[in-house]
Amino acid sequence: ESISETGNLLPVFSEFCKIMWHILYFFIKFDEIRGKRCLCGIRASKVYMSKDVKKSVLIIEHDTAILENLSKRFNDLGLVVITADDGYEGYMRACKETPDYIIAETLLPNIDGFKISRLLKYDERYSNIILVLITTNDIRVVDDMFKMSGADNIIKKPFKFSKLIKNLNL
Repeated sequence: ESISETGNLLPVFSEFCKIMWHILYFFIKFDEIRGKRCLCGIRASKVYMSKDVKKSVLIIEHDTAILENLSKRFNDLGLVVITADDGYEGYMRACKETPDYIIAETLLPNIDGFKISRLLKYDERYSNIILVLITTNDIRVVDDMFKMSGADNIIKKPFKFSKLIKNLNL
């Protein structure tokens, strides 16, 4: 029976809604399996992630040499490496890609590491990400900012890679 014959769109609309629901359900389940935020904006539980999905680390560092060195070392450990060379880009990538770990320099262009940490740690969608700040400043001088930022840890440059790994609980 065609629409023009009956003049009733209800059966057609009902069928369309069923199809759209199945498509939406597929994408939500697909995102849960990948461990990403689903369409409703809530990050899927890691319980649904398959065991072969690699963990990821976001490195936000404006010094190219340090950024490349850390990228190589984490890549060698089998982590997916995401990089950003300024605070704004780092924050946007953290929100978009929801990494498992974040390493952020405190002195960054646009948004500093303390602000990135505060924005992420006080947002329930990203609060479980392990975030370590790295700084050239004396730790005692920046201790209050560190505590207010909500970051998991802070270490002073220069540092040993093994210390960074330990602070990330890897």
